[in-house]
Amino acid sequence: MEPGDYWAAHAARFQQTELQRDIPVQRFQRLGAHNAHVSNAYSHGGRWYTRVNQHRYVYNQLAMGMRALYVDVWDHGCFYSKDEPNDPYGNAQAPGLCFSHAVEPFSTPINGILGEISTWLREPQNQNEVLLIGIEDLEVNSADSRTRMVNLLRHFFDKSYPNVPGDTRGSLIFTPRDLRTYFSNPWAMGSGSQAPGEYHPQRWPTNEELARMGKRVIISVKDRFDYSSLPDGNGGSLKDWVFSESSGHHEGGSAEPDLWVNAPGYPANEAQKFTGYPSCRSQDLPGALGLYWTEFSELRICDQTLHCGLPYSGFSHYLDYWAATRCGFSISMDQVESNLSYSPYGVSMDAMKEALWSFGEDEPNDGDDNEDCAEFQSDTGQWNDVDCASSLRRACQKVGATCDASYCPSDYWKLSTGAYEWAPQYNFCPDGYAFIPPQNGYENQKLQELVDGGDNVWVNFSDRLLEGKWQYEGFQWWADGEPNNYDGVEHCAEWKGLYGYNDAPCATNKAYACLRIATGSSSGNPWFITDATGPWNRPQCPAGYEFVPPRNASMGYQLQELSYLSGKNAWVNLTDQFEAGRWEEVPFQPWGTGEPNNAGGAENCTLANVTGTWNDAPCDTAVKHACRCTSQGCVLNDWKLSATAGAWSASVCGDGWTFSAPRNSIENTALQQKQQGAIVWVNLTDQTKEGRWVHWGGAPVPFTQWAATEPNNYNGNEHCAMILANGTWYDANCAESHPHACRKYGTSCTATACPSDYWAMGGTGSFDNFQCPSGYGAGVPKTAVENAALLTKTNGQNAWLKLTDRGHEADWTTWD
Repeated sequence: MEPGDYWAAHAARFQQTELQRDIPVQRFQRLGAHNAHVSNAYSHGGRWYTRVNQHRYVYNQLAMGMRALYVDVWDHGCFYSKDEPNDPYGNAQAPGLCFSHAVEPFSTPINGILGEISTWLREPQNQNEVLLIGIEDLEVNSADSRTRMVNLLRHFFDKSYPNVPGDTRGSLIFTPRDLRTYFSNPWAMGSGSQAPGEYHPQRWPTNEELARMGKRVIISVKDRFDYSSLPDGNGGSLKDWVFSESSGHHEGGSAEPDLWVNAPGYPANEAQKFTGYPSCRSQDLPGALGLYWTEFSELRICDQTLHCGLPYSGFSHYLDYWAATRCGFSISMDQVESNLSYSPYGVSMDAMKEALWSFGEDEPNDGDDNEDCAEFQSDTGQWNDVDCASSLRRACQKVGATCDASYCPSDYWKLSTGAYEWAPQYNFCPDGYAFIPPQNGYENQKLQELVDGGDNVWVNFSDRLLEGKWQYEGFQWWADGEPNNYDGVEHCAEWKGLYGYNDAPCATNKAYACLRIATGSSSGNPWFITDATGPWNRPQCPAGYEFVPPRNASMGYQLQELSYLSGKNAWVNLTDQFEAGRWEEVPFQPWGTGEPNNAGGAENCTLANVTGTWNDAPCDTAVKHACRCTSQGCVLNDWKLSATAGAWSASVCGDGWTFSAPRNSIENTALQQKQQGAIVWVNLTDQTKEGRWVHWGGAPVPFTQWAATEPNNYNGNEHCAMILANGTWYDANCAESHPHACRKYGTSCTATACPSDYWAMGGTGSFDNFQCPSGYGAGVPKTAVENAALLTKTNGQNAWLKLTDRGHEADWTTWD
């Protein structure tokens, strides 16, 4: 068997690529390879590494599930005088570049290993994978060598490789500039708070967002400021291409903690400094560590023949994988091996097993060809696939809460009261909880501590929509036996009367299910099914409506009623044509006639015309950008154009504004009114996959604490949020009269508590008539701790929160 075919490799992929695809990358629990290049797989001319950390090629380490590679680059003492002959940047005068290790007579050329990584990234099955490459560059001494190193990374990690020699666009690399352009948090903090500085807070993207952007490689060096004076050929510096390890600052380097991608950093992250579970800390630091690029590294040395005993074991420091995994920490491993029976010299190489917290050994196995849903086994804490028709209680996660070793609510997990079949379209969880699976080892361990010794329970992970495609399922109401992709051509979803979704060929002409856009108080069924018909990708919703799918059971019941009573089946905005078995909504895109057409094969970015229609255009066209107001003082649906024109990727919107795209016809009209006869860029592109139009980045998603069946937009007129006496949130008619929740300016909460005067209750009135005491402004809790603090002030009353989805159904924002 190939290294990527063993159970351990599959389990590693499940718990990283699938279970954590919606986790921000700084909280992502990675499996990594320490000194990935120091392997006995590499030899040349009778030379090899004498002390090896690995025994597989880097390509195989990736196939076995490693999603972080830690390597050392040198520009002196290399076995080769320069890079391999096909190096487009090699020359006789430049010092050689290689991957090497201290006091070794051997090194590996940088091109070979970068080629392995690039090959793995380009393979079709790996297009959703995101890779962290940590480079120790302390032995790269010259500016010329640093320039060549980063240019080689940009060459190998570009979509054009290997077809365009010398190309250094680096299109696969997610850069600090990308982070600050597409994921910055531009919200002003309000009167009396500290003004935003050059490096204001931001959110990190999720793996899913990076994959859709095509930015699947994150690179760190010891200190990015070592590259600040080196031009990148694009008007910037090579510093713009790399992040820093946290240790760079501790050693007198980078003062940009928002651009660190490794914590707690060397030497605090050494194996011997890790204190174990449940303390989950480093001996060098006080208190349990949270999840912010948190990683521990081991040292497991063997000789070239994989003899790992004395003298090598004498200076090895093995990491307790079981404990580190249950702390939720990323780990970088030596001697990575997915074949758990592999044991040279009688020394077992099965340590990777302890880092796998999801499926148990040899699971999922689809026993009897009908095991498609995951149960959590209370005795082991690992998972097994079983028949979805089994009756089990559900593992329910507290909505909006975060859980890690630094702070985790004691009630983070609860179980449903009754036992049910798996069906995720029904929410049987308690108020304030949702059917969400564990997404790292710490969450999984906390669930085991709740159910230990009891019955097994459901976790929301299945491959029932496509065999072998395991995924978390949100609300999806499929008819029995659907989706079945009949004849291999059914990739778009329709709603069929009483039955729910059915997959059908996307080119078939059908009516469209359109949801009313909230603009104020309204009543009645919010759905409308058109008389006009057409293919799935050309929705014809009337003004004031948008093409979206039902997002909860209440919305599903309303569409079910309309479809049944009208006798019409209708397209809904769900498709799996871009990733088989994964049904997703596509964004609003009012293309003009014959658009998008990708004229000349080079039109991958979106222009909004003065008529309100859109067309695709070359991304380097110089026009202004559409900027949406996203600060806390914004008027709903406020737009402006950027002050300067530039390429699509060169957006400069300014603090309080975000490069964006309208999400429905009302927003599109609002932007059109600000265009003043100019065409503008909108944030929609298919640069990553032709025909798959996606947004890049956006403003942060707010914390929420919805009750189990909320928000449900009851009667189609509930678009403002309020907190109830039990601490859960409901959507309500914005015209109702309630007190307002008001937050004190210039104050903040810790991870466990808020100041006693953090919240105050304002006057009573409609949602839009905020009345707050002096020094306070309308607010919404940003964490579970803030939510609990607000609850102590409500005195049993319902209270308005500054949260509404009047701009776009189910897209809850804090805009006024």
